[in-house]
Amino acid sequence: MTTCPSPSNDILTPLYGSKFQFGIQKLPNLSFSVQSFQLPSVTVDVALQNTPLQTIPHRGATVNYEDLSITFVVDSKMDNYKVLYNWIMNWCDRCECCAPNNLYDVGEMTDFSDGYLNIFDPKDKSKRISTIKFIDMIPYSIGTIEFSTTNQEDTIVTATATFKFTYFMFDDEVKSYH
Repeated sequence: MTTCPSPSNDILTPLYGSKFQFGIQKLPNLSFSVQSFQLPSVTVDVALQNTPLQTIPHRGATVNYEDLSITFVVDSKMDNYKVLYNWIMNWCDRCECCAPNNLYDVGEMTDFSDGYLNIFDPKDKSKRISTIKFIDMIPYSIGTIEFSTTNQEDTIVTATATFKFTYFMFDDEVKSYH
C-alpha cells in the first residue's frame, strides 16, 4: 500500500501570485517568462459494473490529461516565439513550400521534449518552491501576437502556446533544468 506524505504546516498558507518560468529540456538556453497558465486537469476513466441494484464504479486503467496552455512574454528578438513556430512546422507533415525559414535553429526539435514549469516564491522571486515536469511534450498551437502602434511603450507583448504531453509530475526533489 502506498502512503501519502503528511501535509506540512504550510498547507494552510495559500499560493499567491508568483513568478513562473517555463523551459524546454532540449533547448536549455531558452526560457519563457510565463504570465499565466492553468495546471491541466487529470481524469481517470472509470469502469462501471452493472448489477441489479446499482452500478458499481471500479478503478480505471486510463489517465487523461487536458492540454497545457501557457501565456508567455515574447522576448525582444522573438526567439521564444520563433522556436515554437519552427518546432511546430518541423513536426507536422508539410510540403517543401511550407518549410520554415529557420530564423531560430531548433536543431533536432522535430520530436518530443520534456518541459518544466518553475514556480517561485512570491516574496523571494529567486527561491524556487516547486517544479512541474511535463513529459514528452510537443507544441501544436501558438496564438496570435497583436502588433499595434497605438499600444503604450510599456505594453508587454504576449503569446499563448498549447502543448500535448504524456503526463506531468511534481519534481520538487531535484533542481530545475536552469
